[in-house]
Amino acid sequence: MELVVASGLGAVLLGGMASSVYVASLGLDVAQNNSHGKSYAARALDQIVSDVRHALVFSERTTTAIAFTVPDRDSDGNPETIRYAWSGVAGDPLTYELNGQSGGNLVDSVDNLDFSYVVRIIDARSLD
Repeated sequence: MELVVASGLGAVLLGGMASSVYVASLGLDVAQNNSHGKSYAARALDQIVSDVRHALVFSERTTTAIAFTVPDRDSDGNPETIRYAWSGVAGDPLTYELNGQSGGNLVDSVDNLDFSYVVRIIDARSLD
């Protein structure tokens, strides 16, 4: 019973985080007539949401950066650490790191971005 409740709560929490990242990504300011820029922002959003869905543990959660571990992706038996960050300065890039190694810029120029989200802790005992 406790495992089912914990699994359900985990799913709700990850769903909330994914939707928060989506809302935060709306701050990726892309010109309305720039379809090329829109495609980069859309791909970046897809990648972030996909990665957050698989997050096991968050090690960094700020308004301009998130870092978390995901299950093993390279078959070395170790979880991977992913980090997305923006300096907070308009025009700077949104960067991607995998296991501490730069993966380059996900988006070259970001005007506004906010990774903050609401975290709600639910005591499983109160659900009985």
